[in-house]
Amino acid sequence: MKNELKRLRILRALQAECAALAGLANKLENDLQGKRSDKAA
Repeated sequence: MKNELKRLRILRALQAECAALAGLANKLENDLQGKRSDKAA
């Protein structure tokens, strides 16, 4: 039972990390797209 709880905790932590990374990647992508449109203008 304890192992099960540990696994769940690790899984939740990993999911939070993934969500944070996805948000960061999204922001970087938006920043890059913004710079591209600045150059085009």
